[in-house]
Amino acid sequence: MNVRLTERDWSLLHAIYSRTVMSFCQIKALCFAERSKSVVHNRMTELERAGFIERVRVGRILHHLEAREIGVVFCLTRKALKWLQLKFPNEHFRLEPIPINTTTLYHDLLLSDVLLALEKRFLGSRFVNGKLIAADSLANGRLPDAVAEWPDGKNILAVELELTAKSEKRYRQIIMQYRLHSRAAGVLYVTATKGIQEKIEGIIAHKKVEGLAKPSTGKFYFANLKDLLTRPLEAKISNGTEGIIYPNTEALGVSERTTYGLKI
Repeated sequence: MNVRLTERDWSLLHAIYSRTVMSFCQIKALCFAERSKSVVHNRMTELERAGFIERVRVGRILHHLEAREIGVVFCLTRKALKWLQLKFPNEHFRLEPIPINTTTLYHDLLLSDVLLALEKRFLGSRFVNGKLIAADSLANGRLPDAVAEWPDGKNILAVELELTAKSEKRYRQIIMQYRLHSRAAGVLYVTATKGIQEKIEGIIAHKKVEGLAKPSTGKFYFANLKDLLTRPLEAKISNGTEGIIYPNTEALGVSERTTYGLKI
């Protein structure tokens, strides 16, 4: 089946690539917000028949914020990757699609929602799933869940989505990796619970002393998952003393004096 790709289609393919996998509701919200479900279904079917996307049945996954189930997700095909490379020759795309991992699928879909919220918050930035990043690009081989590339093409913000707490030993290892590598100029921890955030903060800045101001966690920033998803523009993102400063407007991001590269 031959399909003429529109600018909306290109945006859709690019979005799925950046996130590796997306649900129907995520696709509709991002690329077809003003269209009916039937229109979106029809277009997705056309793209599927043309060989650009693959529909994968994944059983039943409960959506984290709403009482609905996700039974189908979408990913790209080799054909889509080839066409994306031709359409965007200045970007580097993988030759093979990222395989769907059913054991981490809930985390991956939730991460897609987090990236959408962050892109609303940090206008002009581009977020990509960490699975697309070369292993030697950040923090001594540490692959974050996602990475934000700022408009200048140099500044990078690593994103870690924490749904369950890791051991203190593991957190110390991860934090040390980020501290020792200058290219990881900022790290944003999006945590599902206050307990997880406090555990990581305690490892970074040691325990708060009663009567003294809460210490800064430096380049490590924190945001509450539910707050970020429901109020992306107002959700608190802080290292304890200040928010992230965006490179161009100095309103939200990482220091613009830091320069480093990233292989995508």
